[in-house]
Amino acid sequence: MNDRLGYDGQQYAWLTLRLRGLDAPAPREPLAFRIAPAAIVAASGLDVRIGFLALDVAALGGTALVLIALLRRFGATAGVALLGVTLWALLPFTVRAAIHTPVLTDAVSGLLGAALLLCALSRRYAVFAVLLVVGALTRESLLLFAPCAILAARRDRNALRVAVATLPAFAAFAIVRILPPVAPDAAMPSSATLVRYHVGRFLLNVDASPLRQAFAIPLSLGVILGSPFAMPRATAALARREAAWVLLAPLVVLAGVVGGMEPDRYDTTLAPLLLVGAAPALGAAAARPIVAGALVVAQAIACRAFIPLDGSEASAFAFSVATMPASAIVLWGTLALALAVASTLAMRWAATR
Repeated sequence: MNDRLGYDGQQYAWLTLRLRGLDAPAPREPLAFRIAPAAIVAASGLDVRIGFLALDVAALGGTALVLIALLRRFGATAGVALLGVTLWALLPFTVRAAIHTPVLTDAVSGLLGAALLLCALSRRYAVFAVLLVVGALTRESLLLFAPCAILAARRDRNALRVAVATLPAFAAFAIVRILPPVAPDAAMPSSATLVRYHVGRFLLNVDASPLRQAFAIPLSLGVILGSPFAMPRATAALARREAAWVLLAPLVVLAGVVGGMEPDRYDTTLAPLLLVGAAPALGAAAARPIVAGALVVAQAIACRAFIPLDGSEASAFAFSVATMPASAIVLWGTLALALAVASTLAMRWAATR
């Protein structure tokens, strides 16, 4: 599709070329405002696809390191951290997306989301503020970390400090829309029009939109979705201690409704938070190699890692939550949910033996 760029990838390629001062069609909103990854590739001088692929590889490696740091912060051993990173790497919009559709912002936004969570939990508010600015210029849904961080900081009476630290990100969000470095295609719908359209699709049940939104959650997260519930007492204690971050889950799901027909891209943002909640259960699973191996296999099946993607429009449409038949999304979504439940029970069993 589009010289193996895909649909959104073509828009980001045009954005990159325009940032280089070259002649290219104008990208559409809101992709024209997600300038941070495109600016990095534009500055590199590399071919667009190679540049984005290199950026994605670096971002994926960085995310893995951040996840390890997150899990270690909550008492995970090296083996547990490795298991968590493996489950994350099998998600549809991590490693596989970077291989098949590199000219996207998923890898960079994934890195920023994990890093924002780590910085907020570590009370590194200056770094959090800088990353949030980059996040606002990569994928606007990353701004959802701001209210969670502000509420979490109330415990240490730092809420005002964190609120002030988030202001540059919201300013960047506004400036890039008021004075865009690359003007979006005026003939295409505005961001506000797209939001109304997506919400309307959901409320009117167009093309089974609510169904797709619901099943996108297990399809995007696999067995990670249920893992925090394997040891409910430990998870509940963590949730009470970091209650503000529980709010991130409904906010991200809402962003998927507002943001478009591919909510699984947004839902993937929750993986680091869920892995933190699952750290005790992952520890029990890692102590039993058979359970750990079964988790990895279940994750690969739940995330459809065995389904081949050949770069064609047909294979992409058959795989995407936005375009696969409703019957297929029910089948795969139910399977992913069943595997998440079975994996949760397996981790629960490992924890009580």
